[in-house]
Amino acid sequence: MAHAYNPDFSGFKVEDLAGEEINGEGNLFMLAPVAHKLYDRLELWFELQDSYGRSHKVKVADRYGNMLGDLGIVWLDPGVDRRWLEIHRSLCLISQDLSV
Repeated sequence: MAHAYNPDFSGFKVEDLAGEEINGEGNLFMLAPVAHKLYDRLELWFELQDSYGRSHKVKVADRYGNMLGDLGIVWLDPGVDRRWLEIHRSLCLISQDLSV
């Protein structure tokens, strides 16, 4: 079965994350290597905490989908695109639900 990417669904183009842009400031920010690895494996995500879009709770799960807890609150730069964070958070939660 072939899978197709539909840019109309999310409003994003896959090309926006190509190469160096995966770590672009608008995507998120440069994470420490361990945190970046957890983020890439859908084991670390950010949950919005305030109506201004700056305060986020850092959540962590293990590879089996078990919640490990909250790492604290972070305040993100206004240049960070919150849509990417919400898409990533949704993928993390889906990944947890599918874990065995």
